[in-house]
Amino acid sequence: MTRFISRLSLLRRQAGVDAGGESGASPASSDLPERLARQARGRRRTRLTDEELAAHLGGRGVSAGLIVIEQTLPADAVHGDWPLRDAGEALTLFGHGDRSPVFMDTETTGLAGGSGTLVFLLGLGRFVSGALQVRQYLLTGFRGEAALLRQAQDFIAGARTLVSYNGKAFDYPLLQARY
Repeated sequence: MTRFISRLSLLRRQAGVDAGGESGASPASSDLPERLARQARGRRRTRLTDEELAAHLGGRGVSAGLIVIEQTLPADAVHGDWPLRDAGEALTLFGHGDRSPVFMDTETTGLAGGSGTLVFLLGLGRFVSGALQVRQYLLTGFRGEAALLRQAQDFIAGARTLVSYNGKAFDYPLLQARY
C-alpha cells in the first residue's frame, strides 16, 4: 500500500497538486476545465450519411444500410515478406476463377452466435486472374443485412473451398443462422 501512496504522491506533484489537494498549477493549466468545456460546446456530433461514409472509406453504397469497399491487389503485391503470387500459385490446386477458394472473416456484434448476433463487417477475398479480389461489406444499419447476405452469396457462389480462421466454428454457422 505504501508503494501505491508514494506513486500517487509523485503523480500529484507532477500534475502540480500538493498532497492536500491544493493546486499549484500554472495559470495556463488552471483553466483547462474551462477550455475543455468551450471545445465541447463548439463540437457538434453529426451522423454521416451512408454516401459520406462510403466516400470517406473509398467504397460505395449498394443499398440502404450497406457499403461495399472493393480492392484488387495485383499478383506482384507483397504482404509482409510474401508476394501474393506465391499464395495464388499454391491455391491453383483448389480451382480457378469462380471455383477458387474464398477467404472469409467477420466482425460481429457479439460472440454468442445465433439469432441475436449480427455480422456488421464481412470480408471476402478470392484470386481472380492471378490478382486477389477483396470485398468488405459494412453494415451501417439493420436494414442492409438482407443485401449483405445476397451480395456475399453471389461472391461465394461456385467456390469449392472456404478459408477462414475459426470460420467452421463461428463465422459460417453465424451466417447460416442469419440467412
